[in-house]
Amino acid sequence: MIEKIGIGLISPSAPAPALFPERFKRGVKFFESLGFIVKCGKHVLDKDGMTSASARERADDINSLIVDPEVSILMATIGGDYSAEILPYLDWKCIQENKKSLIGYSDITVLLHAIGIKTKQVVFYGPTLMTEFSEYPIPPNMSKESFLKIFDNREDIVISSSEFLLEKGPDWGLPPIERNHFCPVFPKTIRSGHTSGIVLGGCIESLGRLRGTEFWPDFKDAILLMETSDDEFDEKKWRCLIADFVNIGVFKKIVGIVIGQKMWSKDEIERLSLMLLDATSDTNIPILYGLPFGHISPIATLPLFTTATLDADNMKLTYDRPFKYEYTME
Repeated sequence: MIEKIGIGLISPSAPAPALFPERFKRGVKFFESLGFIVKCGKHVLDKDGMTSASARERADDINSLIVDPEVSILMATIGGDYSAEILPYLDWKCIQENKKSLIGYSDITVLLHAIGIKTKQVVFYGPTLMTEFSEYPIPPNMSKESFLKIFDNREDIVISSSEFLLEKGPDWGLPPIERNHFCPVFPKTIRSGHTSGIVLGGCIESLGRLRGTEFWPDFKDAILLMETSDDEFDEKKWRCLIADFVNIGVFKKIVGIVIGQKMWSKDEIERLSLMLLDATSDTNIPILYGLPFGHISPIATLPLFTTATLDADNMKLTYDRPFKYEYTME
């Protein structure tokens, strides 16, 4: 049981809790059953067009939960497309003085890097309430256990390839049913090697929204996490994303790459592998395809802005404890 750890729920982008309130309640009950204190931002259950509330109101939810003494960590209820809108309204002085970490993925990549860079604290690329923790009848065990491990300093965290992925579930507007259909996965060592570095990245489409801002990270000596919101392999998108990262010099700074696991065929993975090998041909950085993070289920919780060791040959990413913020700008 978890005691006296408070989770502050925010909806910084899409209004999913308002659209699917029963699913939202199921996720809240799950955390309360584990002993967490659950506190909601004022606008978590609101809907204002394509977002939960105005940009200022969504930012105010973060600003208010940051100073709440009962809140230990903030969790996004879901991602979306509009987290970048709230950056001008965040109270950075308050967030720096009351360090509370954040967990989420997809569009939350924007907030994770902004908070990590601006306030110098470890944040987490991991599940949101509505996706993993509201699953029926219970969340996937690996997603749950990986999240709970961030609160336990007794052992290192090792992220390995999942043995299976769950097929996409039914529409959330339909009566819930248990997801029990599994898909095969094909993890792959794209380039052999062993390295340590600061873990950065996440959803690459979302990360790209920070280019040209003060929140764009310096990738020097980084292990770069890369995944997209697409279920299907989009060769055109990956080719463009990789070209962008080549042209802005990211691949010359990093020390390793980890691609998030998907339900892709061996042929599709091979095509992605060739693109990455060509783009990094003047380096010897290890590249691994197939760790469970991002737009899949189950997923692991990966700390960002702290050091991990990538072993591409044995297909694992290992974090030492306790997590230390070790990111620096050139």
